[in-house]
Formats: sequence, structure tokens, C-alpha cells
Amino acid sequence: MGNDYIAWSELPQKLRCPNCGSTHIKIYGARKVEFEIEEEDGEKIYEEQTGVEWEVAEGVECMECGEYGDPDEIYKWKAD
Repeated sequence: MGNDYIAWSELPQKLRCPNCGSTHIKIYGARKVEFEIEEEDGEKIYEEQTGVEWEVAEGVECMECGEYGDPDEIYKWKAD
């Protein structure tokens, strides 16, 4: 069984669909953010994202032809 994700830092800088050659790509992923929220009387009055602990890519999709790639297949999507 393959990986469910790859680290964002391992994602190639430029992606190209291995099926049609398009560079119009959607990346699916997740990130864990650090934040601060200030409340008064139960109402949020201020919120700030203070950092990102990790980011991962869970898949890629070509916006032209619909081709989908799992993290294990990401090497096929690397643009030359």
C-alpha cells in the first residue's frame, strides 16, 4: 500500500500532467497551523495565524483533462 501523503517540501517545484502536458494543476493537501485567538465575553475579537507546523500534499489533479495522481505517483508529474 502506498503513502497517503508526501511532505510539501518533497513536492516538485513545477508540475505537469503526464497525460496531456498541462501545467494547470490542483494540489490537494493539509496543513497544521499555529494560531492565537483573543476572546472577550465568548466573542472572538482577534485571530492571527502565527506559524505552520507541517504541510503535506495528498494528491494532484490536472484541471484540463482530469488526470489524478496519488503521492506515490508524484514523480510522474514533475515538469522537466
